[in-house]
Amino acid sequence: MNGNRLTAREDEVARLVARGWTNKEVARALGVTDGTVKLHVHKILQKLGEKNRYALYRRMRIASHLEGHDQDRDATK
Repeated sequence: MNGNRLTAREDEVARLVARGWTNKEVARALGVTDGTVKLHVHKILQKLGEKNRYALYRRMRIASHLEGHDQDRDATK
């Protein structure tokens, strides 16, 4: 087990959530169901110790900005 490390798919979902995408938008982009995205988000929150989607959004936006990957949500759709 990889502990608190995100899987590649969880990282992908987290980055899309950080762009402000809804579960439905993420699901469509990744070719999965809304339920699958909800499960990923739940696991991500648990692994990162965040309480809600907004906290995840803030955490990922800060990390993205520090890495120089700050992108507008509409620029990638």
